[in-house]
Amino acid sequence: MVNLKNFKNKINQTILQRGYEYFLEGYVVEMESRNEGEYMFQVEGTELYEVLIKINRDLEIFYSDCDCPYDFDDVCKHQVAAYYVLEEGLENKGSVVASAQPSLRNVLNSLGKEELINIIEELASKEEALEESLIFRYLKLDEDPDLETYEKLIQSIVKKFKRREGFIHYREVYLFATELQELLGRVSSTNNALMAIDVAFLIMDEGMRAFQYADDSDGEIGYLVNRTIEVIEETIMERDDLDDKMQHEIFHKLMKQSESELFDGWDDFRIEILALCAEAADEKSQRNELQTKIEQLLVDTDSDNYNRYSNESMLKILLLMINRHGTEEEALAFLQENLNYPSFRKMLIERYQHEKEYEKVIELALDGKKRDKGLPGLEMEWMKALYDAYQQLSLTDKQVPLARELLIRGNYEYYGKLKELIGDQPGFYEELKQELKKKSSHTTFLRLIEEENDMEELMHFVKKNPYYLEQYAPMLLDDYLDEVTQSYQIFIRKVSGDSSNRKQYKEVCKVLKNFKKIAGKDIQRKMIEELKDKYIRRPAFLDELGKLK
Repeated sequence: MVNLKNFKNKINQTILQRGYEYFLEGYVVEMESRNEGEYMFQVEGTELYEVLIKINRDLEIFYSDCDCPYDFDDVCKHQVAAYYVLEEGLENKGSVVASAQPSLRNVLNSLGKEELINIIEELASKEEALEESLIFRYLKLDEDPDLETYEKLIQSIVKKFKRREGFIHYREVYLFATELQELLGRVSSTNNALMAIDVAFLIMDEGMRAFQYADDSDGEIGYLVNRTIEVIEETIMERDDLDDKMQHEIFHKLMKQSESELFDGWDDFRIEILALCAEAADEKSQRNELQTKIEQLLVDTDSDNYNRYSNESMLKILLLMINRHGTEEEALAFLQENLNYPSFRKMLIERYQHEKEYEKVIELALDGKKRDKGLPGLEMEWMKALYDAYQQLSLTDKQVPLARELLIRGNYEYYGKLKELIGDQPGFYEELKQELKKKSSHTTFLRLIEEENDMEELMHFVKKNPYYLEQYAPMLLDDYLDEVTQSYQIFIRKVSGDSSNRKQYKEVCKVLKNFKKIAGKDIQRKMIEELKDKYIRRPAFLDELGKLK
């Protein structure tokens, strides 16, 4: 049994250190004293977790539990953070405190203006980045800062968040990205369009570098870079004061930015910059320059899917320029030249559908199905186009096998079409049902037996797949009450055995509440007692079961 006075010697040192960091950084956001010696904490993590701790008069921790998914040891970092809070209360007041310490906001609200100014000046004197950030954010300037000022501020933000090893920790990436986004917000409101673009490029460049020195697991850096691109696009598209000279300069700034080595390995961002170049390319010479640049970047490959995607994205930029500045014939020829890319084949099919040239649709779709064999999503795209063309041409003999194949592949909307085509053909439903049963995905099979009100088949399915029980129990009760009750008991035993933390135990109890509505209080109570006897060594589970009425 761990004692509050010596818990540091009894816990895995890695978990201890992580819990201590959580304690120091204020991740324990709420503490509630329940009964004597019983404390409930709210601790921030990936989610907000509940930690329950029970202590006796000798300060022994005889019960400790957290509803986080950690199950590699008895104690997690959230529990350790709570231990430190309790220890701090013991050291400060001689006994464990019964409530959380006052909030910073309440303390600051009680201070006068001069005291607050002194606090801010003292903090800023110790942190260069904070001082620069405060001055930049709150000083009322008659004119926008120059580019050098922006660059200096960006570097101060980087310096503020980088640790000694030159890396920004996962928990600080959000704050780092937020400060740069706030700076970007100031840029987007400036009257100087060229300055706005130059500063957006500075922030974009730092964001690209940050992929190497920050943990972007949550995508905050990626969002920052995308936001810089949006600001540049807004500057180009929404400004009415851009003359020809400024448009020309913006185009060349964008072209130069697209050549940055920072985009090596990040083609999506480079392509988005090239797309902005197309927006800014008002002159034919600029469009020719952009076309030449894109053609140089295209990679000759048929097997590399990533490069195919990049090629397709860049070719869409060329098509955009043709649609805006070229002729219908040029656009048609471009689509025909690039049919090996699915999006262009789809565009051409849609064009022929609109023009009611269904024979050409069939030709393109059959070729696409052959070319993209083994790629289910694309195959179905072409099959659907084929079906529509066959329908328009009243080719029923071709519609039936195609509709059946589409249905078997998971496109349930074709069941109704198939029924209309076939009529009351004997054995049609049973044959389809048996074929769909063999598929790994149950979705289409379940929709079929639901529509046909085949409760016998549905009950048989639920017995084999108990995780569907709660979804279908209401439909089955009238005809199969006993079987549903038995299946519920099997299901409850299964999920109880698979559960290992408080969050999962609560889910089991939710199932038990639903079970009571079906089987009645007495049978539910027997089930609860069975679980209490079986899992007597799981105090958190017993605690949750004890809450059921």
